[in-house]
Amino acid sequence: MRGGVGGTVLRMAATHDDATDATLVARLRLDVFDANAERLGAMSDQAKADLIGVDRATMWRYRTGKMTPTLDRALAIAEVLGVDLTELIERVAA
Repeated sequence: MRGGVGGTVLRMAATHDDATDATLVARLRLDVFDANAERLGAMSDQAKADLIGVDRATMWRYRTGKMTPTLDRALAIAEVLGVDLTELIERVAA
């Protein structure tokens, strides 16, 4: 399953301590993830999971929103893909 802009995304939750104390969600964009993983030769979900150092079940959980990568994992994914984290994620209010 692919997500374009506004499509399916990998999600990562974080709290933001400002005057509103709003909860923010940082979502990894699957369109950016898939395009860059495929550029590196990872065509299947198994190959993409191997590329970022998780098992296929975890990859499936990321895709379906049942699990979210930690900030450290998101940074590692960005590094492996050779993209800036700001390109790979978008922040939205939860």
